[in-house]
Amino acid sequence: MADEILNRTTYPYQTIVYVSVTYIDKQTGRTVALFDPDAGRQVNGSHASGVVVGRNDVLTAAHVVQLPWWLDQSRYGIKVEVYPGADNDPFSAPLGSYVATSWSNYDVITHLGSISTEQSQYDFALLNFAEPLGDTLGWMRLDSSARSGGSANGTGYPGSGPGMMNASVTYYDDWRYYLYHTSEPLGQGASGGPLWYSNADGTFVLGVLSSGNASTDNYASLAAPGVIEWLNQKMAANDFLIASITGNTIRVSAPWAYITAATAIWASAGTTGLGDTISTAAAYLPVVSLDGGPGTDVLKLTDGGLINLRNIASVEVLDLRGTLTENTVINMSADFTRVYLGPKGDTITVAAAAATVTGGAGNDTIAVGSGNIVIDGSDGIDIIILPLPRAKYQLSVGSSPPPDSVSGNNYTVTSVERVQFADKKLALDLNGAAGDTVKLIGAAFGPQYVANPAFVGAGLAAFDAGMTVQEVAELVLGSSVFQQLAGSLSNAAVVTQLYTSVVGAAPAAADLDTYVGLLDDGMSQAELLVIAANSDMNSQRIDLVGLAGAGVEYV
Repeated sequence: MADEILNRTTYPYQTIVYVSVTYIDKQTGRTVALFDPDAGRQVNGSHASGVVVGRNDVLTAAHVVQLPWWLDQSRYGIKVEVYPGADNDPFSAPLGSYVATSWSNYDVITHLGSISTEQSQYDFALLNFAEPLGDTLGWMRLDSSARSGGSANGTGYPGSGPGMMNASVTYYDDWRYYLYHTSEPLGQGASGGPLWYSNADGTFVLGVLSSGNASTDNYASLAAPGVIEWLNQKMAANDFLIASITGNTIRVSAPWAYITAATAIWASAGTTGLGDTISTAAAYLPVVSLDGGPGTDVLKLTDGGLINLRNIASVEVLDLRGTLTENTVINMSADFTRVYLGPKGDTITVAAAAATVTGGAGNDTIAVGSGNIVIDGSDGIDIIILPLPRAKYQLSVGSSPPPDSVSGNNYTVTSVERVQFADKKLALDLNGAAGDTVKLIGAAFGPQYVANPAFVGAGLAAFDAGMTVQEVAELVLGSSVFQQLAGSLSNAAVVTQLYTSVVGAAPAAADLDTYVGLLDDGMSQAELLVIAANSDMNSQRIDLVGLAGAGVEYV
């Protein structure tokens, strides 16, 4: 059952907006009432829901701002206005309102005002604003990881509710489409509202409400292919709308540009003391000479590759989110204290003594020096490279929260799977590829082999390449080491080896007959290995809890 939210002007609820869509006469700019043949009456628009996801970004559903089929688009248009933390019975807007200057729809096609379940999976729109409403309200972060299900919140402004309504829901994914289904439908009017959750790392959006019925709601998932890249590009592209507040927006469109606070050659304006946004392509670096001057300046790369920053000074933020290639960043100065990596995987060396780095969806490699460095690797298999031997660091890895963290010698790292010291490498993702690797090693060869860095490295390489647990198990069984330990690949020999590795003693005759019987009846040896690897006894034998607290060495 959905409950009304009364503390609407506090975070995170103040980031959830009432979206008003009104029909306007293009000639006069006035609101008009028009006959809606679907509704069978005069209407002046509709309302929906949305969520703030950036400084001047609101995420909602595409069908919310898509013009109805019956609208004479040569004469009429729509005005989109959002009211954060609003109440609609009676209507009040304690945090004011913001009018969208424009919006972008993802690929969604509707017919006669309806939307199919298949179309719902791409039902996204980004509203663009000329005011940094997120600076006042805060915003929710985007979670584009694919999830099978879990607990979350569905929040919005259904027409049947007295105001902002929230349902604590259990969601599950649709095996056919990139959708999350919930069993607590909010109802019409809540379209565009977020499916979201909070943890120690922040508040995250999983998707937006697209469609539903009396028994279930369908949320378009941010895990749909291409959606998060599209969103990141659109969010980066609309930053020019708040240039009057944050300083000049400068687009470098020719090489040999020379940009300082006093002059700009081949650029649209000089830098200011307010903080500027400079957009350029990697091809124009390093021949571009750029001095950001006072303020917090942003360098945005519109395409990537080899990014040479040797002639960049007094620029504090490097934004690679708009790039669509793997990037290698060189000659980064200590002026850069905030870095956003791109979606395809980047290699970068951070020179600043105090910096924050946010990874992208790809596999990032981040080298750091000494100082106070905060890194969020985000998605992918990410590596942090530290300059000193392992013994020079105090290492703490915990499972609650954050799930993968290293803190010591002024480094705080989250969502990073590998750490490379000057003398060795550690895998930290014991709830992912590293965990699957050591469990298979322990069950197949024995717990003593978990300490073999070469074995661990081979397993990680297989998982990082995209192999499944079953496929890696088959590789393990086919290895010469396993066959030497087992003596042969007969069912009896395999069962004896797995049982001895997991339990610590050879199986009794009855146990041997039981497991051999499973194999004789059709279970594959790889399937049995996976079962043994995931057993509690195996986790205890390899000390999985201890490994999760220290990482596991690999080469």
